[in-house]
Amino acid sequence: MRLLLLLTFLQLTTQFQPPRPQPVSTILPTRESIQSASLKNGVFIKFENFGPSFKAEAFTTFGGSRPEIYLGYCEGFIRPTFKHGTIMHIDSMVVYKSRVEAARSRSRDQGDSNFTIGSIFGIGLNLGLSCLAHVYDQLKPTVPLRCEFLAIDDDPEQHKTLVRYYRRLGLTDEKYVGDNIEDIPSRLVWGGRGTLFVGEVKTLLEKWHVKKIE
Repeated sequence: MRLLLLLTFLQLTTQFQPPRPQPVSTILPTRESIQSASLKNGVFIKFENFGPSFKAEAFTTFGGSRPEIYLGYCEGFIRPTFKHGTIMHIDSMVVYKSRVEAARSRSRDQGDSNFTIGSIFGIGLNLGLSCLAHVYDQLKPTVPLRCEFLAIDDDPEQHKTLVRYYRRLGLTDEKYVGDNIEDIPSRLVWGGRGTLFVGEVKTLLEKWHVKKIE
């Protein structure tokens, strides 16, 4: 009798269990959505690509349609590798601090509080995400797509800044590309010493989705 009551109770509790919440899909940012968010700060992103190469450039607009002060760029290319298959190679990412400060000063002088230009990190983030979104949309990968950045070590202070920046972006430092014999292939690819950072394109796009960009 007790066994029958127990089975009946288990059956009832199973029937009336609340439905499990379904995972919410994250909307990945596109070049268009990144551009829209960037324009709210008065920054226009010009994008160009030719074959496997790509380049995103940032300009101030101050509400107009014509680019004005050149703020920085991010460029790279898609390349095949033996170990990781096709990867996204970010060759360089530069945001000029002096030009960002000049753009902010001009915005203040014009009394236009709607165009704040944003932070150096934010400008670099939008440049990098524009490239990530372009490559992801172009390749439409069915397996994780690796991206690589090198925090170049030409100057110690600059290297520290790049390391902090790439970690904040969500990348993982994989190794230091130095002067050892085993680093020669990487030196040939990157053209210098530095800390190699890696990430997965979709994961980074999900991390910095549209709401966070805005």
